[in-house]
Amino acid sequence: MYVPVELFEVAHRLSWVKLGVLSVNLAIVAYLGYELTTHGRSPRNPSLPRSPRRSRKT
Repeated sequence: MYVPVELFEVAHRLSWVKLGVLSVNLAIVAYLGYELTTHGRSPRNPSLPRSPRRSRKT
């Protein structure tokens, strides 16, 4: 999510910590992209019960 900011930070002043954080975030983004492309978004399960609406007694 903050990959552009981290790229700027690494380009501005390189450090091992910033490079590590960038690598972890890129791995997470790659994993999420992989999951979306292979499995897609799963539809909501309609068989699950909805939470009951509370009626207001005044």
